[in-house]
Amino acid sequence: IDTGAGSPEQALEQLEWRERLQRLLQQLSEEKREVFYLAHDGELDVREIALRLGIPEGTVRSRLHYARKQLAREWQSEGEE
Repeated sequence: IDTGAGSPEQALEQLEWRERLQRLLQQLSEEKREVFYLAHDGELDVREIALRLGIPEGTVRSRLHYARKQLAREWQSEGEE
């Protein structure tokens, strides 16, 4: 038993948050989702993402900015329902 995992309620809440985030990520365009995953899951910086995708760094920044903005807006919107 992992005593550091917290209560069953906390574990359930974390699972629900992860599922909610995955659902919201699927609503992003493929281009924004790809940049978001590379930045967060892949832990790549803007330059590395640009090189990997063959796009300008400014495009990476823009896609990442709008992906985060859309996720934040949708997360808040779902929370209000």
